[in-house]
Amino acid sequence: MRLLAIAAAFTLAAFGANGAASDQSVPLVLTVFPCAADAAAPPALRAWAMKRLMPEVHLSPVWERTGPFWQGSIAVEPGAYIFSAESPHCSSGEARWIAIPGAQRHFAVTINRVKSITLDAGTAYGSIYGYLPVPGATVEIAPAGKAGGEDPRRPVLTDGDTYQIVFLRPGPYEVRIAFGGVAVSRTVTVGRTIDTFMVRADLTADDAASIVRQQANGSRFVHHPKGQSGSTVSLELGAASAAGWAAESSPR
Repeated sequence: MRLLAIAAAFTLAAFGANGAASDQSVPLVLTVFPCAADAAAPPALRAWAMKRLMPEVHLSPVWERTGPFWQGSIAVEPGAYIFSAESPHCSSGEARWIAIPGAQRHFAVTINRVKSITLDAGTAYGSIYGYLPVPGATVEIAPAGKAGGEDPRRPVLTDGDTYQIVFLRPGPYEVRIAFGGVAVSRTVTVGRTIDTFMVRADLTADDAASIVRQQANGSRFVHHPKGQSGSTVSLELGAASAAGWAAESSPR
């Protein structure tokens, strides 16, 4: 499986058979970086819906040259897709992207190798994705149950109020979302079948507000020793949870 350049974030639902707009369609801005041999040639986009039999979705963006890259806009039905781009002499690898309704989404890919398109429909790698309570929230992910040694957490790309991380091996993962001064985490499991390897883990604004209220209601001032100089007073936030997310007792 080849993933070249993906600047996006994103998610699942019903799959459409084409790129026609609807009330639930997802506006998508495409950015394609061409290879030197085909810099003046508008790219062609190929897409497959990630469901059984992997049907090809026919999309026809109107391309506009902007500096060193090509840009186009389309609307797609909510769902998970595999995209690739090609030009007369070059092509990209395949990249997974999940369309979540809401704000305009973004996707970027680089065409930088000799033309050879293959679709790896048998991959067992999965994805975790979802909504964020506010744009600007940060997301990290790590294999669940890892303790000690090097920190296994890695940052996840976000796009406005959504996030997505792809090509995860099957198994349990801890997803951590931080917004304002609050950090919450949740364990989700990526499976091995097409029905279980895409896992949705939303933290909605309502869930986030519930967690903040629970923490505020359960907070108290406590004394903590500080060296030999007596004690200091600090605020200890109460336990809180919502929709499978649990607030962390202290910053990490």
